[in-house]
Amino acid sequence: MGYVVTIDFFVVNNLILLSAFCITLFVGWVMSTEATQEELGLSNTLGYRSWHFIMRYLAPIAIFLVAAVTILSY
Repeated sequence: MGYVVTIDFFVVNNLILLSAFCITLFVGWVMSTEATQEELGLSNTLGYRSWHFIMRYLAPIAIFLVAAVTILSY
């Protein structure tokens, strides 16, 4: 039973944060503007530009901070 708890703890506290961080980097920096606009169904409006700014700058920093706090609380 302890083995399952350890795997669950590792996945929840580390892998989910790592995957979220990688997704924000990919969507914010690698995917083209046209692709993200098409997927979201938005044109180049203030809403899209705000979302793009958040995905590029704020979300990765926030996820990194949450990961750092989680790792430091072990």
